[in-house]
Amino acid sequence: MLNISSDNFFTTENLDRIVEKRHDENWISEKLIDPETKFIPLWQSKNLFNAEKDPYVVFLTKDEIIKQKISTDSYTLIGELNNQIYFSFSLPDDNIKIENAFSKFGIFSSIRRYGVLLPKDEASLLGYANAIDAWQKNHRFCGKCGRETILEEAGHKLICSNNKCDHLSFPRTDPAIITVVYKDDECLLVRQPHWQKAQYALVAGFVEPGESLESAVAREIFEETGITVDEIIYQSSQPWPFPTSIMLGFYARALTQKITFYDKELEDAKWMTRKEIINQLNSGELKLPTRFSIAYKLFESWFNNNEFNLIEVLNNLQ
Repeated sequence: MLNISSDNFFTTENLDRIVEKRHDENWISEKLIDPETKFIPLWQSKNLFNAEKDPYVVFLTKDEIIKQKISTDSYTLIGELNNQIYFSFSLPDDNIKIENAFSKFGIFSSIRRYGVLLPKDEASLLGYANAIDAWQKNHRFCGKCGRETILEEAGHKLICSNNKCDHLSFPRTDPAIITVVYKDDECLLVRQPHWQKAQYALVAGFVEPGESLESAVAREIFEETGITVDEIIYQSSQPWPFPTSIMLGFYARALTQKITFYDKELEDAKWMTRKEIINQLNSGELKLPTRFSIAYKLFESWFNNNEFNLIEVLNNLQ
Protein backbone atom coordinates (compact mmCIF):
# COMPACT_ATOMS: atom_id res chain seq x y z
CA MET A 1 0.00 0.00 0.00
CA LEU A 2 1.17 3.51 -0.78
CA ASN A 3 2.18 5.72 2.15
CA ILE A 4 0.54 9.11 1.73
CA SER A 5 1.51 11.02 4.89
CA SER A 6 2.90 13.98 2.95
CA ASP A 7 -0.32 14.22 0.94
CA ASN A 8 -2.69 14.34 3.90
CA PHE A 9 -4.49 17.61 4.47
CA PHE A 10 -3.48 19.79 7.44
CA THR A 11 0.09 18.52 7.12
CA THR A 12 3.10 20.40 5.78
CA GLU A 13 6.84 19.85 5.87
CA ASN A 14 7.43 23.53 5.04
CA LEU A 15 6.47 25.08 8.38
CA ASP A 16 9.30 25.92 10.79
CA ARG A 17 7.75 26.18 14.25
CA ILE A 18 10.78 28.15 15.47
CA VAL A 19 10.75 26.33 18.80
CA GLU A 20 13.99 28.00 19.89
CA LYS A 21 12.34 31.46 19.75
CA ARG A 22 9.42 30.68 22.06
CA HIS A 23 11.61 31.61 25.07
CA ASP A 24 13.05 34.77 23.48
CA GLU A 25 10.80 37.57 24.75
CA ASN A 26 12.75 40.30 22.93
CA TRP A 27 12.44 38.51 19.59
CA ILE A 28 8.72 37.86 20.19
CA SER A 29 8.14 41.53 21.05
CA GLU A 30 9.95 42.67 17.91
CA LYS A 31 7.99 40.33 15.65
CA LEU A 32 4.66 41.31 17.18
CA ILE A 33 5.15 44.93 16.04
CA ASP A 34 6.92 44.09 12.77
CA PRO A 35 4.70 45.33 9.89
CA GLU A 36 5.72 42.25 7.87
CA THR A 37 4.37 39.78 10.45
CA LYS A 38 1.05 38.12 9.59
CA PHE A 39 -1.68 37.26 12.10
CA ILE A 40 -4.34 34.53 12.04
CA PRO A 41 -7.55 35.66 13.80
CA LEU A 42 -9.75 33.07 15.51
CA TRP A 43 -13.32 33.63 16.64
CA GLN A 44 -15.66 30.92 17.88
CA SER A 45 -13.30 28.32 16.39
CA LYS A 46 -13.67 30.00 13.00
CA ASN A 47 -11.12 31.52 10.64
CA LEU A 48 -11.29 34.60 8.45
CA PHE A 49 -11.87 34.13 4.72
CA ASN A 50 -12.29 36.73 2.00
CA ALA A 51 -15.60 35.42 0.61
CA GLU A 52 -17.77 32.37 0.22
CA LYS A 53 -16.95 32.00 -3.48
CA ASP A 54 -13.36 31.14 -4.44
CA PRO A 55 -12.26 31.62 -0.82
CA TYR A 56 -8.79 32.44 0.36
CA VAL A 57 -7.44 32.87 3.87
CA VAL A 58 -7.23 36.41 5.25
CA PHE A 59 -4.08 37.16 7.25
CA LEU A 60 -3.94 40.49 9.08
CA THR A 61 -1.16 42.92 9.95
CA LYS A 62 -0.74 44.32 13.45
CA ASP A 63 -1.88 47.74 12.25
CA GLU A 64 -5.12 46.26 10.85
CA ILE A 65 -5.79 44.56 14.19
CA ILE A 66 -5.19 47.72 16.24
CA LYS A 67 -7.59 49.74 14.08
CA GLN A 68 -10.48 47.41 15.00
CA LYS A 69 -10.26 48.60 18.64
CA ILE A 70 -11.27 45.18 19.94
CA SER A 71 -9.30 43.59 22.75
CA THR A 72 -7.63 40.29 21.99
CA ASP A 73 -6.18 37.48 24.04
CA SER A 74 -2.49 36.65 23.97
CA TYR A 75 -0.73 36.02 20.67
CA THR A 76 0.60 32.55 19.87
CA LEU A 77 3.67 31.98 17.72
CA ILE A 78 2.76 29.61 14.90
CA GLY A 79 6.04 29.72 13.02
CA GLU A 80 7.70 30.61 9.75
CA LEU A 81 6.40 29.52 6.36
CA ASN A 82 8.02 30.61 3.11
CA ASN A 83 10.03 33.32 4.93
CA GLN A 84 6.87 34.71 6.54
CA ILE A 85 6.33 34.84 10.32
CA TYR A 86 2.84 33.94 11.58
CA PHE A 87 1.11 34.44 14.93
CA SER A 88 -2.46 33.54 15.84
CA PHE A 89 -4.74 35.35 18.26
CA SER A 90 -8.13 34.60 19.76
CA LEU A 91 -11.02 37.07 19.71
CA PRO A 92 -13.62 36.94 22.51
CA ASP A 93 -16.21 34.31 21.59
CA ASP A 94 -19.02 36.20 23.32
CA ASN A 95 -18.40 39.52 21.53
CA ILE A 96 -21.14 39.80 18.91
CA LYS A 97 -19.47 42.88 17.40
CA ILE A 98 -16.61 40.82 15.99
CA GLU A 99 -18.34 39.88 12.72
CA ASN A 100 -19.18 43.50 11.88
CA ALA A 101 -15.78 44.80 12.95
CA PHE A 102 -13.96 42.40 10.63
CA SER A 103 -16.50 42.32 7.79
CA LYS A 104 -14.31 44.65 5.71
CA PHE A 105 -11.75 41.83 5.53
CA GLY A 106 -14.13 38.92 4.97
CA ILE A 107 -16.26 36.40 6.85
CA PHE A 108 -15.56 34.07 9.76
CA SER A 109 -16.22 30.45 8.86
CA SER A 110 -15.16 26.94 9.81
CA ILE A 111 -12.21 25.49 7.95
CA ARG A 112 -14.39 22.42 7.39
CA ARG A 113 -16.53 24.48 5.01
CA TYR A 114 -13.78 25.23 2.53
CA GLY A 115 -11.46 22.32 3.21
CA VAL A 116 -9.68 21.14 0.13
CA LEU A 117 -10.27 24.44 -1.72
CA LEU A 118 -7.45 25.97 0.33
CA PRO A 119 -3.73 25.76 -0.42
CA LYS A 120 -2.33 22.87 1.60
CA ASP A 121 0.26 24.92 3.49
CA GLU A 122 -2.29 27.55 4.50
CA ALA A 123 -4.75 24.89 5.63
CA SER A 124 -1.98 23.48 7.81
CA LEU A 125 -1.46 26.90 9.41
CA LEU A 126 -5.16 27.21 10.20
CA GLY A 127 -5.39 23.68 11.52
CA TYR A 128 -2.44 24.26 13.84
CA ALA A 129 -3.81 27.61 15.03
CA ASN A 130 -7.26 26.14 15.70
CA ALA A 131 -5.90 23.17 17.63
CA ILE A 132 -3.65 25.19 19.93
CA ASP A 133 -6.44 27.74 20.47
CA ALA A 134 -8.75 24.93 21.59
CA TRP A 135 -6.09 23.63 23.99
CA GLN A 136 -5.62 27.09 25.51
CA LYS A 137 -9.36 27.61 26.00
CA ASN A 138 -9.82 24.18 27.56
CA HIS A 139 -7.02 24.77 30.09
CA ARG A 140 -7.76 28.25 31.37
CA PHE A 141 -7.96 26.80 34.86
CA CYS A 142 -5.46 24.52 36.53
CA GLY A 143 -6.48 20.88 36.46
CA LYS A 144 -4.74 20.36 39.80
CA CYS A 145 -5.92 23.23 42.05
CA GLY A 146 -8.49 25.10 39.94
CA ARG A 147 -6.75 28.50 39.82
CA GLU A 148 -6.42 30.46 36.57
CA THR A 149 -3.50 29.64 34.29
CA ILE A 150 -1.01 31.99 32.64
CA LEU A 151 0.23 31.63 29.07
CA GLU A 152 3.99 31.46 28.55
CA GLU A 153 6.47 30.52 25.83
CA ALA A 154 4.56 32.38 23.12
CA GLY A 155 1.38 30.47 23.82
CA HIS A 156 2.87 26.98 24.13
CA LYS A 157 2.91 26.56 27.91
CA LEU A 158 0.35 27.22 30.65
CA ILE A 159 1.45 27.67 34.24
CA CYS A 160 -0.84 27.77 37.27
CA SER A 161 -1.11 31.23 38.84
CA ASN A 162 -1.03 29.65 42.30
CA ASN A 163 2.60 29.85 43.46
CA LYS A 164 2.03 26.92 45.80
CA CYS A 165 0.91 24.78 42.86
CA ASP A 166 2.93 25.87 39.79
CA HIS A 167 1.35 23.06 37.76
CA LEU A 168 2.43 23.14 34.11
CA SER A 169 0.37 22.24 31.04
CA PHE A 170 1.60 21.78 27.50
CA PRO A 171 -0.31 21.31 24.22
CA ARG A 172 -1.65 17.79 23.87
CA THR A 173 -3.30 15.94 21.04
CA ASP A 174 -5.69 13.00 21.26
CA PRO A 175 -4.62 9.92 19.26
CA ALA A 176 -7.41 8.25 17.31
CA ILE A 177 -7.17 5.29 14.95
CA ILE A 178 -9.00 5.02 11.64
CA THR A 179 -8.89 1.83 9.63
CA VAL A 180 -9.59 0.33 6.23
CA VAL A 181 -10.98 -3.11 7.10
CA TYR A 182 -10.83 -5.36 4.05
CA LYS A 183 -11.43 -8.97 3.07
CA ASP A 184 -10.49 -10.14 -0.42
CA ASP A 185 -12.21 -7.64 -2.78
CA GLU A 186 -14.48 -6.11 -0.13
CA CYS A 187 -14.10 -3.10 2.15
CA LEU A 188 -16.08 -2.41 5.32
CA LEU A 189 -17.93 0.92 5.31
CA VAL A 190 -19.75 2.22 8.39
CA ARG A 191 -22.28 4.92 9.19
CA GLN A 192 -23.07 6.91 12.34
CA PRO A 193 -26.68 8.05 12.87
CA HIS A 194 -25.94 11.80 12.93
CA TRP A 195 -24.15 11.86 9.55
CA GLN A 196 -25.80 13.27 6.44
CA LYS A 197 -27.93 10.92 4.36
CA ALA A 198 -26.00 8.12 2.58
CA GLN A 199 -22.70 9.19 4.22
CA TYR A 200 -20.34 6.29 5.01
CA ALA A 201 -16.76 6.18 6.24
CA LEU A 202 -14.27 3.94 8.05
CA VAL A 203 -14.13 2.51 11.56
CA ALA A 204 -12.46 5.03 13.89
CA GLY A 205 -12.07 5.64 17.61
CA PHE A 206 -9.82 7.02 20.32
CA VAL A 207 -6.85 5.19 21.78
CA GLU A 208 -7.37 4.36 25.46
CA PRO A 209 -4.72 4.82 28.20
CA GLY A 210 -2.25 1.96 28.40
CA GLU A 211 -3.24 0.69 24.96
CA SER A 212 -1.04 0.13 21.91
CA LEU A 213 -2.19 1.48 18.57
CA GLU A 214 -2.60 -2.03 17.17
CA SER A 215 -4.70 -3.06 20.17
CA ALA A 216 -6.85 0.03 19.71
CA VAL A 217 -7.48 -0.88 16.07
CA ALA A 218 -8.56 -4.42 16.94
CA ARG A 219 -10.69 -3.27 19.90
CA GLU A 220 -12.52 -0.47 18.06
CA ILE A 221 -13.33 -2.69 15.09
CA PHE A 222 -14.67 -5.45 17.33
CA GLU A 223 -16.61 -3.08 19.61
CA GLU A 224 -18.32 -1.33 16.72
CA THR A 225 -18.85 -4.23 14.30
CA GLY A 226 -18.02 -7.53 16.03
CA ILE A 227 -15.38 -8.25 13.38
CA THR A 228 -11.98 -9.65 14.32
CA VAL A 229 -8.87 -8.70 12.34
CA ASP A 230 -5.20 -9.45 11.84
CA GLU A 231 -2.35 -8.03 9.70
CA ILE A 232 -2.78 -4.56 11.18
CA ILE A 233 -0.50 -2.24 9.21
CA TYR A 234 0.13 1.45 9.81
CA GLN A 235 -0.32 3.64 6.74
CA SER A 236 -0.14 7.37 7.55
CA SER A 237 -1.37 10.09 9.91
CA GLN A 238 -3.23 13.38 9.78
CA PRO A 239 -3.65 16.21 12.30
CA TRP A 240 -7.37 16.68 12.83
CA PRO A 241 -8.04 20.03 14.53
CA PHE A 242 -11.68 19.35 15.44
CA PRO A 243 -10.63 20.10 18.03
CA THR A 244 -7.31 18.44 18.92
CA SER A 245 -6.82 14.98 17.45
CA ILE A 246 -4.21 13.13 15.44
CA MET A 247 -5.74 10.51 13.15
CA LEU A 248 -3.59 7.39 12.77
CA GLY A 249 -4.45 5.46 9.61
CA PHE A 250 -4.24 1.67 9.37
CA TYR A 251 -5.16 -1.29 7.19
CA ALA A 252 -6.49 -4.45 8.81
CA ARG A 253 -7.47 -7.76 7.23
CA ALA A 254 -10.76 -9.17 8.47
CA LEU A 255 -10.84 -12.71 9.83
CA THR A 256 -14.63 -12.66 10.17
CA GLN A 257 -17.35 -10.80 8.29
CA LYS A 258 -20.50 -11.14 10.40
CA ILE A 259 -21.48 -7.67 11.65
CA THR A 260 -22.66 -7.19 15.24
CA PHE A 261 -23.13 -3.73 16.76
CA TYR A 262 -21.84 -4.31 20.30
CA ASP A 263 -21.44 -0.70 21.46
CA LYS A 264 -24.43 0.63 19.47
CA GLU A 265 -22.44 3.60 18.10
CA LEU A 266 -23.13 2.76 14.45
CA GLU A 267 -26.38 2.96 12.55
CA ASP A 268 -25.17 0.75 9.71
CA ALA A 269 -22.16 -1.14 8.37
CA LYS A 270 -21.75 -3.03 5.15
CA TRP A 271 -19.23 -4.94 3.10
CA MET A 272 -18.85 -3.63 -0.44
CA THR A 273 -16.85 -4.54 -3.52
CA ARG A 274 -15.40 -1.84 -5.74
CA LYS A 275 -18.07 -2.41 -8.37
CA GLU A 276 -20.83 -2.17 -5.75
CA ILE A 277 -19.29 1.06 -4.50
CA ILE A 278 -19.30 2.53 -8.02
CA ASN A 279 -22.95 1.54 -8.52
CA GLN A 280 -24.05 3.09 -5.23
CA LEU A 281 -22.06 6.27 -5.85
CA ASN A 282 -23.88 6.60 -9.16
CA SER A 283 -27.28 5.95 -7.61
CA GLY A 284 -26.70 8.34 -4.73
CA GLU A 285 -27.02 5.57 -2.13
CA LEU A 286 -23.43 6.17 -1.03
CA LYS A 287 -21.42 9.29 -0.21
CA LEU A 288 -17.74 9.13 0.66
CA PRO A 289 -15.87 11.12 3.34
CA THR A 290 -14.75 14.64 2.44
CA ARG A 291 -11.71 14.69 0.20
CA PHE A 292 -9.50 16.51 2.72
CA SER A 293 -9.91 13.76 5.34
CA ILE A 294 -7.55 10.86 5.93
CA ALA A 295 -10.64 8.63 5.74
CA TYR A 296 -10.94 9.53 2.06
CA LYS A 297 -7.21 9.10 1.43
CA LEU A 298 -7.13 5.70 3.09
CA PHE A 299 -10.20 4.55 1.18
CA GLU A 300 -8.76 5.87 -2.09
CA SER A 301 -5.48 4.00 -1.60
CA TRP A 302 -7.44 0.75 -1.07
CA PHE A 303 -9.85 1.38 -3.94
CA ASN A 304 -7.23 2.17 -6.59
CA ASN A 305 -5.66 -0.74 -8.47
CA ASN A 306 -4.94 -1.60 -12.08
CA GLU A 307 -8.64 -1.66 -12.91
CA PHE A 308 -10.11 1.13 -10.76
CA ASN A 309 -9.26 4.76 -10.03
CA LEU A 310 -11.41 6.65 -7.53
CA ILE A 311 -10.85 10.14 -8.95
CA GLU A 312 -11.92 8.97 -12.40
CA VAL A 313 -15.00 7.30 -10.91
CA LEU A 314 -16.01 10.46 -9.03
CA ASN A 315 -15.40 12.68 -12.05
CA ASN A 316 -17.65 10.45 -14.17
CA LEU A 317 -20.58 10.22 -11.81
CA GLN A 318 -23.87 10.32 -13.68
